[in-house]
Amino acid sequence: PLNALSVVATFGIERGDSARLSYWTDDGRVATTPYYAVAGGAGAARLVALGLLPNTGYHFATLAVGPGGAIS
Repeated sequence: PLNALSVVATFGIERGDSARLSYWTDDGRVATTPYYAVAGGAGAARLVALGLLPNTGYHFATLAVGPGGAIS
């Protein structure tokens, strides 16, 4: 998934058990990945977003959930 139309988001997670990546453009187009299982407390986790548009700027946010709730 390492090409100009994808992104690999790496982030730290402490107590979550699943996470997803939300991403959007300045003109308001929003997309999210499905939730994927992650190992909380294991350091860095990675999520991949595919199908990004060329020559387009994106903003990204991760959302992790677990027994204690959600955090972004």
